[in-house]
Amino acid sequence: MNLIGQEFQPIAAIATTPTATKLLQPICQTLEATLWMPESCQHTTNSTVNTKIYTDSLKNHLANIWQNYSAIVFCLASGAVVRLISPLLQDKYHDPAVVVVDEAGKFVISLCSGHQGGADKMTNVLARLLNATPIITGASHNLRLPGIDILGKPFGWRRGEGDWNRVSGIVARGETVQVIQEVGSTLWQEHLPQNHPFYFGFPEIGDRSSPTPKARIWISFTQRQFAPDSDLPKVQWHPRVLWIGVGCERGTSKKLIATAIQQVFQANHLAEGAIAGIATIDIKADEIGLVKFCQEQNLPLQTFSSELLSCVEVPTPSNIVAQEVGTPSVAEAAAILGAREGRRKKEEGRSKKEEVRRKKEEGRSKKEEGRKNKWIDTQIQSNYKHPVDDGVLNPEEKDNLNSESKENEVRSQKSEVRSQKLGRKNKWIDTQIQTNYKHPVDDGVLNPEEKDNLNSESKENTDNLSSDFQGINEGNLLVSKQIFRLEGEPGAATIAVAISKKEYTGRTGKLLLIGTGPGKLEQMTPAAKMAVSYADVVIGYSLYIDLIQPLLNPGQIIEKLPITQEKERAERAIELANFGLNVAVVSSGDCGIYGMAGLVLEQLRAKGWDGKIPMVEVFPGVSALQSAAARVGAPLMHDFCSISLSDLLTPWEVIEKRLNAVAMADFVVALYNPKSQKRKEQLVKAVNIFLEYRKPETPVAIARSVYRENEEITLTSLDKLLEFSIDMLTVILIGNESTGIYNNWMITPRGYTNYQK
Repeated sequence: MNLIGQEFQPIAAIATTPTATKLLQPICQTLEATLWMPESCQHTTNSTVNTKIYTDSLKNHLANIWQNYSAIVFCLASGAVVRLISPLLQDKYHDPAVVVVDEAGKFVISLCSGHQGGADKMTNVLARLLNATPIITGASHNLRLPGIDILGKPFGWRRGEGDWNRVSGIVARGETVQVIQEVGSTLWQEHLPQNHPFYFGFPEIGDRSSPTPKARIWISFTQRQFAPDSDLPKVQWHPRVLWIGVGCERGTSKKLIATAIQQVFQANHLAEGAIAGIATIDIKADEIGLVKFCQEQNLPLQTFSSELLSCVEVPTPSNIVAQEVGTPSVAEAAAILGAREGRRKKEEGRSKKEEVRRKKEEGRSKKEEGRKNKWIDTQIQSNYKHPVDDGVLNPEEKDNLNSESKENEVRSQKSEVRSQKLGRKNKWIDTQIQTNYKHPVDDGVLNPEEKDNLNSESKENTDNLSSDFQGINEGNLLVSKQIFRLEGEPGAATIAVAISKKEYTGRTGKLLLIGTGPGKLEQMTPAAKMAVSYADVVIGYSLYIDLIQPLLNPGQIIEKLPITQEKERAERAIELANFGLNVAVVSSGDCGIYGMAGLVLEQLRAKGWDGKIPMVEVFPGVSALQSAAARVGAPLMHDFCSISLSDLLTPWEVIEKRLNAVAMADFVVALYNPKSQKRKEQLVKAVNIFLEYRKPETPVAIARSVYRENEEITLTSLDKLLEFSIDMLTVILIGNESTGIYNNWMITPRGYTNYQK
């Protein structure tokens, strides 16, 4: 399946006329949509499209299929579509995306569920595919801002409670909105337009010049209860940074596990929307209650070996647990490991690196396992101040272990105090938020003294919050283990919670390797345009990004890197795709001809890529040699090749060998990277090599910045080639012995005129 179409599946396209049927066919082919039509249009389709016939009225037909599709594309008058769907509309959180295309194929309109359903995004994608104009009327889109209600969607955040409509309206009016982000990716902040309305964090104490917010956005793992009568509308996003460690008796019910987690989160003011996944010991991988809970909540289940869990330092280890399962901690250790290692992994598979590590562990010899188990048992005895076998430990080792046991005891006590303090502090902070910092205040009518007090309290609030969490790094526990039983339900569950530095997105990222062509958008393929418009992130050399600027959309993350940082571009793209984002890597010309596609795939191979995660799709573009050839005629009609004269990555001896071979073999040759400010002699040497095998009058085309504003095209001969200005933006085409110039057109005969049937 086309990678872009996956996000919108399942898709229905509705046609009522033969013209509409023909127009919708490329959409259905590209996005693998189902094309619905009346029987009278059946003769206009081809076999490559999945078509279905409706025999009832379109109104009744829509009522039957409305709940079956995530997106519906109409080729029909927008007014008619409004009347057809109006009885079916529920709300923007449940309705499918509705997009309308006019029969002339000039406009694509986002009609319904623009944000939540993805109609705005689909409109941009279809407009690029059809070379049409996208019509998106949302206020945030026209302000070049990401929609507040879809802000965290690319990062897998979960929407919490709040007055989303009021906050979105305030953003649309350009009024100040305070953003307090405690966790999660800040990439969205770094790519906002200059005139954005967001104010980040709290104002400094005594700063009367700071803007008064009209709304507030919390981005946090905590669950805040907003006062319903507050004049300041608020919303909250929950990045998925919390990993729940679970230990349980065999046969523990799903209800008990769910209840235990719910109670832990409520008691500690944690948002269930911030749950990244569940972690446990590997012998619980088939625990029915745990597996069913993860399936119903769509959460990944990460499992770890007892050996690995036993190596994790925890505040409350258990000798009894160690004797039962080979590790003094399951819930706490699993939560910590999940937060460290599991944030980007999906339930259906781990990374190749993790698999290799696990196989190595399982494949160790019995002797090595025996020594390890003996060492673990000894350490457990020491940690719990049991008698130590002096025959195993020398005196120095014994002293070290005794010291470690004391440290563990101290750490355990500190952890309990910190956990209690954290619970009290979170409760205090939430109370302050509910009461607008100890007193109900209308932020819009504060006098200077009240504003100073509010700023002071805001700053204190922030400092207190920071002090609580400044010791919390990736993999640190927020909640130490707690044991739960439930009357009438079998088993028992132990719950612990740890925080990850980076959120779990729950998405499989995509790498879209795109050739943008020579420089003008009309020379770019519709598929490539569609991919750029679809991407969460667009990465490339700054010049190439600037050339495709009209295709970029509000909310996209745009990263421009210098021309010498190709490797860094590829690394960054892979990193973001592994995170779960859809990343477009753009190259001029064709991305697979001296472009980024090869480098990205090379680096994926070096990282042990499994060929599946992240997913990869390559979008070809018109190459520089094709563009140059098109400007001068048909010089590539016979066998040809290309050679780059840059010896930065290829030794000159190799380049020189290839030049001799192709010159002698009479290929038409395209020379890339012919000359730079520092590298000038290579072109001279190349010309001299060709002059050894070809006539001085051999036709040559010099093409610079083809299809761009400063395009320069020159036709000359091989012996005069060095007389012209040439740089890194130039492609040189050297003809073969049969190439000629006729009325300023360069032609290489294919041999048709001499062919006898």
